[in-house]
Amino acid sequence: MQLINYTPHTIGICRPDGTIITIPSSGEIRVTPIRHSSGNLPNGVPLQTVTYQPLVLPDRQPNTWLIVSGYVVHRAQIEHPDRTDLICPDTSRGSLVRNSDGKIIAVRKFVRVGV
Repeated sequence: MQLINYTPHTIGICRPDGTIITIPSSGEIRVTPIRHSSGNLPNGVPLQTVTYQPLVLPDRQPNTWLIVSGYVVHRAQIEHPDRTDLICPDTSRGSLVRNSDGKIIAVRKFVRVGV
């Protein structure tokens, strides 16, 4: 099984034996918002409406998982519900691996949504 990282960061993966492997970025898949002014709230605070540019995904590849952001996984549920090859790092407390300075260096698990 191949993993391709489409986040802007190198992803560290902590294996069950504690070793960490890294997967460098291979580019980025982004959810791009388009903001529109919607006037103001009654107290004068500006209000915006957000829509999104279409999400562009690479073609599906056999035996391949695409690592993307959680935001991309959730947006893909709406635009590409047939894509079951998208996963994102599990950033819950039990999955994160931190170094001695508290910096996140890896995750133990990944998440996929709505499969």
